[in-house]
Amino acid sequence: GAERLDLVGFSMGALVSRTYVQLLGGKRVVRRFVSISGPHAGTWSAHALPFDGTRDMRPRSALLAELEADPDPWGACEVHVL
Repeated sequence: GAERLDLVGFSMGALVSRTYVQLLGGKRVVRRFVSISGPHAGTWSAHALPFDGTRDMRPRSALLAELEADPDPWGACEVHVL
């Protein structure tokens, strides 16, 4: 029931959270996003497993390219990357 929320994501969860903020309407709801150890530029270790989620974490993946292409990625959302 909160109007705004703070969102914290760790590792792959940081990319999931970023996807929510940027692509799934989270800009309207998320007040503050904290990313802890998120592979925002991708990670080569994602080549070790063939799953959809790990493919999205590979450098130059379609998901990462879409997130990077967003002209207003955060809106009014305050962002902290740790």
